[in-house]
Amino acid sequence: MGALLLVVITGCTRPHYRRSADCETYALLDDRVENTPWLPPAGFSIVPEERSRLCDPADPDFTDLPDPEPQLYSYQIPPLDSDGWSDTTGGSALPRGERTSPSGRQPQESPALPPLPAPLEEQSSEPLADPGVLGRASATSMSRGPERRPAPVTRDVALLGADTSVHRKNSDSTAVALVAAEVAGSPDSAPTELNQPPVSAQQWAALPTSCVLRMLEFEQLRAVYVRSHGESPPAELRSPGRAVTLENIVEIGLLNSREFQTQKETLYKTALAVTLAQFDYVLKATPFGNGADLYYRTFQVDGEYFSDYRTAPRAEIDKALVTGGTFVGRFANNVLLTFNGPEGFASDITSRFFFDISQPLLQRDIRFENLTRAERNLIYAARSYLRFRKTYFLQLATEYYQILRSYRQIAIESQNYFSLSGAHNQALIELEAGIRSRIQAEQIEQNMLAGRSRLITAGVTLERALDRLKLDLGIPTELPLRVDLQELDDVTGRDETAVLAEAVRRTRERLTAERDRSTPQGSLLVNAAIVLHQRLVDLHLRGVSTADLDELKELGFRLALSDSQIAIEQQWRAIEEVQASNEPVAVRLVQRRLELIDAHVLQVDRQLTLSQHTHPGAREPAAISERNSDIRTQAADLRRRLGVALDEARLEDLSGIEQESARLVEAGQELVAQAGQLPGADVSGAEEDSRQKTITELVDRVLARAASLLTSETSELTPVEIELDDAMLTALALRLDLMNRRGELADARRAEKLAADDLRSVLNLHATETLGTDAFGPYDFRIDSAQTEVRAEIDLPFNRKAQRNLYRTALINYQVARRAEMQQEDTIKFSIRDDLRNLALARNQYQISIASAALAIERVNSTQLELALGFPGVQARDFLEAQDAFRLAVGAVADNHLGYIANRVQFFYDLELLQVDDAGFWQG
Repeated sequence: MGALLLVVITGCTRPHYRRSADCETYALLDDRVENTPWLPPAGFSIVPEERSRLCDPADPDFTDLPDPEPQLYSYQIPPLDSDGWSDTTGGSALPRGERTSPSGRQPQESPALPPLPAPLEEQSSEPLADPGVLGRASATSMSRGPERRPAPVTRDVALLGADTSVHRKNSDSTAVALVAAEVAGSPDSAPTELNQPPVSAQQWAALPTSCVLRMLEFEQLRAVYVRSHGESPPAELRSPGRAVTLENIVEIGLLNSREFQTQKETLYKTALAVTLAQFDYVLKATPFGNGADLYYRTFQVDGEYFSDYRTAPRAEIDKALVTGGTFVGRFANNVLLTFNGPEGFASDITSRFFFDISQPLLQRDIRFENLTRAERNLIYAARSYLRFRKTYFLQLATEYYQILRSYRQIAIESQNYFSLSGAHNQALIELEAGIRSRIQAEQIEQNMLAGRSRLITAGVTLERALDRLKLDLGIPTELPLRVDLQELDDVTGRDETAVLAEAVRRTRERLTAERDRSTPQGSLLVNAAIVLHQRLVDLHLRGVSTADLDELKELGFRLALSDSQIAIEQQWRAIEEVQASNEPVAVRLVQRRLELIDAHVLQVDRQLTLSQHTHPGAREPAAISERNSDIRTQAADLRRRLGVALDEARLEDLSGIEQESARLVEAGQELVAQAGQLPGADVSGAEEDSRQKTITELVDRVLARAASLLTSETSELTPVEIELDDAMLTALALRLDLMNRRGELADARRAEKLAADDLRSVLNLHATETLGTDAFGPYDFRIDSAQTEVRAEIDLPFNRKAQRNLYRTALINYQVARRAEMQQEDTIKFSIRDDLRNLALARNQYQISIASAALAIERVNSTQLELALGFPGVQARDFLEAQDAFRLAVGAVADNHLGYIANRVQFFYDLELLQVDDAGFWQG
């Protein structure tokens, strides 16, 4: 009995009540939102996973306060299920069923940074014949302009932060470069490591360590660091922490986000309130009024002491009826034991049952309001929870793409800083030599310092964005974290391809204009055709063009051969000008003949290459190849002898050198004619008209290839195919927050009706049944002795001042809710209209930025070349402006592309078409 009494008094344990609440609440959630769009994910629970930072190791029913000691690095990212989701797109915000480029292209391999401008002392000596038309040097560009210093190698059509060697199909960068050179027809044009700028260790040392850490996350910048220091970056310069994709970020957020946990608990508490409202309609014991009163009393009557003991146990049950009434049942028992009374021991035991049913006749709806409100709140909470899951994905995706933009900015500013640093070093050398003025050198230094400042600022901006992301994920801000750059590489590669296609279009337009002139200049046609052809080859190697590579190679070889033929003609005209001069011509004549010999050697090389390509079965004449190598060696020796004669003022040697140069020229001519007899090696006749016709045919072939590619290749971002009115109607039909707003409007109208009911009279019907045992024994209940009472209560509406005010307030609240619903609809329409405007704007701006980037690349090339060659009127300021325009244009390309992706996610979110799966990610 004692144990039973103890159990009854203490009740059930805490774990029992907690488990009971969980079981009933989760079952209610499954029942109420089953087969609805806002069904919570499978396995919904408010208990954090063990992997979560929010997991409390203490007993859930007997919690402990957390350790107050300061802690750092107490949480590490656990193994993630999303690690198995990685695909070629990395962690894209595209739905899982749509993992292609937002621009419609399939993902390609990751690009890296482009080659930086080479130092002038290590660059090619071939200037462009027309920097406004051409983008790359060729043999015909060996004009006789000022020879103040070597000209720079022009910049390829590549965006900052893109590694073309990785992005191309062939992952071996050297092989890709050699293929491009082979197609272009000149082995010497292959990019090599010598074309990379010598970034000094001092330039790295000028940057803070935190900035260098982020820079070295780019593979291409790590390669630059290795060239600068001769060794790989040390461990302290390797960015700590794991690289996370967008899928990883979403999973980490679902595990640790405090706000997300609060939303889950809000849904749970709303369902928990429904269980209590439903409990009113269950026959149950009342919360209070069940128990007993115990009395023991000693008292004195006429000098005698008496004592008695009294106990009054009682129990009560109630239930809300589906008719709006209430049922109440009570049991009361009174036991009185008197000791030492006048009659000795005496007892008085009575019991009573009381049953009451109350039924309102005029105001029944108010009785259901508690359950109705709780049930509707649960639906609202389920919708809000699903809406928040979408909102949370949108928030993380937006932050993710902003972080990618910050990474991109670091890549852009790194290249810009290193380029300006190299230009500053070159300017100091030229200042020493008296070639460059101090003002120009200081202008370059000023821009270099500004570039360093922007780079450091970009690093700080990235760190701040990462810390903000950690806060939103719910992980400690001191936890090292970096973002996987695969998707950034993919986006950059597609941008680079788009810019290259735009460069092809621009070059084609200029080549077409030159081709359609009444008297086109052959050298300009060949130069522009070579540039256009090389860009077509680049697109082919990126997998964009479907043209036959062998056919492209042959076309390149023929263009290169025509180019060298034109170069030979230019050298002959230069020799004739020297011979016709009245000034001493010996030295200049030898120099021009040596350049002609070099052109002959190059011509023979290209004839042999073309012959082997067009007739692969034919044997290469070893005699021609050996004789060509011998002429090249003799020309190099003759150039050395000329230098010695000039340095030592041995003028008597010039006559023999001149005669030897004439002999080598004749030998070169004979070898060119002999090589022209090889099958397929003579692509143009000796007559000028025949050569011009051949050049025109080659140009037409290149133009046709370019036209075919431009027809199939588009740099446009894929538009969202939906009409504005359809989009607005879709959003108005599907938006969960609008559904809740409409529900709240219905609630306001229902509250108005309930307030109106309170203005009327109150009419309630009561029925009471009482059973007692006063006269028959302690437990002898008899129906014939029951008391039955039926009564009606009416309260007339003589004073309804307070109810009147509540009614008027309810009317106002309804209008407020109605206006709020209208406001919500208009806001949704505005968001849809604005989303479509932003998407259209981003697409248009992307096209403009692509064209601007292509133009900026050519502008930098031309300005840098003209500055190096000392063209009149070209100053360092022009180069700096071109470089800055290039930086801004490339940044705009990234901004518009990444912005379009983020805007696209926002648009689907505003349409309520962004469906997230159980893992919280956008599902296709």
